[in-house]
Amino acid sequence: YSEFLSPRQKNLLNLILEGHKFNKIAELTGVTHQAISFAAIEVFNNIKNHVKIDIKNENSDQKLISKGYESVNFLFLIAHAFVTG
Repeated sequence: YSEFLSPRQKNLLNLILEGHKFNKIAELTGVTHQAISFAAIEVFNNIKNHVKIDIKNENSDQKLISKGYESVNFLFLIAHAFVTG
């Protein structure tokens, strides 16, 4: 994702993937929890906008879904877990 994420966005993504909660990331980076929540949404939207999805006929052996799509789903699951829990 380094082609389209800023250094700060990459750092935030790394902290999220390391398992840090938004409150802890806010503490580590010196900003508010709300700022981290907003930045995380921007990161996820940025990734989602740059992911190419190639889906063919569902019954076809050539059905392809890019790894990026799986990554975005994983990131949204993480984000949901942090927001709700």
